[in-house]
Amino acid sequence: METNPIGLYVHIPFCLRKCNYCDFCSEAASREKIEAYVNAIILEIESYRKPEKQKINSIFFGGGTPSILKGEDFLRITEKIKSCFDLVAPYEFSVEVNPATLTEEKIAAFKKAGVNRISIG
Repeated sequence: METNPIGLYVHIPFCLRKCNYCDFCSEAASREKIEAYVNAIILEIESYRKPEKQKINSIFFGGGTPSILKGEDFLRITEKIKSCFDLVAPYEFSVEVNPATLTEEKIAAFKKAGVNRISIG
C-alpha cells in the first residue's frame, strides 16, 4: 500500500542561554547534554525504521537553536534519518539558526546534508 509522504520535525532544545521571555522547551547547552541528546535522537529515529521505508518530503530542525550542534552531530542525525526514511523530491529541508552560532564548518555540514532552507531567528 502506497503511503503519502510525511514531514519530520527534529527538536533541538538547546540555546546559548535560556531567555526569560522564551516559552519553548529549551535550556542552556552543555557539550555533555548535547552529546547525550544526539545519541538519544539517533536511537529514536532508528526505532521508526521499517522494511518499507516511510516517505518524507520535509525535514525541519527547530528548537531551541539547532545551529548550536556541531556539524558532525548534525550530519550524524541527518544520515540516520536518510538511512531510515525515504526522502522524496521535491523536498524542503529547513534548519533554524542563530547567526551567533554559525561557522563555516556548520554551513558546510548543512550543505552536505541537503539543507535547502535556513530560518534565521
